[in-house]
Amino acid sequence: MAIPVEDRKRILAIAREVRERIVREGRERFKEGRFKAVCALRPASGGCADASFHISKALQHARIDHQVVVGCWTGPMDDFAREFKDPDDPDCGPQGMGHVWVEFPQFDGAILDVAADQFDASMPEIVFPGKAEWYRPDPIIPKGGLTPRRHAIRSPQKSGLKVHV
Repeated sequence: MAIPVEDRKRILAIAREVRERIVREGRERFKEGRFKAVCALRPASGGCADASFHISKALQHARIDHQVVVGCWTGPMDDFAREFKDPDDPDCGPQGMGHVWVEFPQFDGAILDVAADQFDASMPEIVFPGKAEWYRPDPIIPKGGLTPRRHAIRSPQKSGLKVHV
């Protein structure tokens, strides 16, 4: 099923807001010395899980069905990202890196990814829909994806996110 225009607009508005926040927070953590230097160059690095769960919470409020998926990024990787790749990674193997993203089963499994550029600087800041061949779900995680626990995520109001309904 094609993604209806209004749903696409709401999904992208949520994605942009969360993306801006994780980039801002990545830069702040770097300035405070709480995160690796990679955040200065690739501010979305390491933010895929937080971003996906914050997007999930906002999508729940907007009543848009989705799943948070944990797995491996197997798409393009530039030399910078390869420096951080563990070739002996038991989960993702030599060609992948651990990653988290959002999928929309009702839209033929369309993938939303706000942190793909941590792997390749030429990637757009928001990938929607992503190429399925770049994403490999973890087979151990339930097929329906993950549901964030209430205490693990602050409400969108407390986190500073605007809820798009």
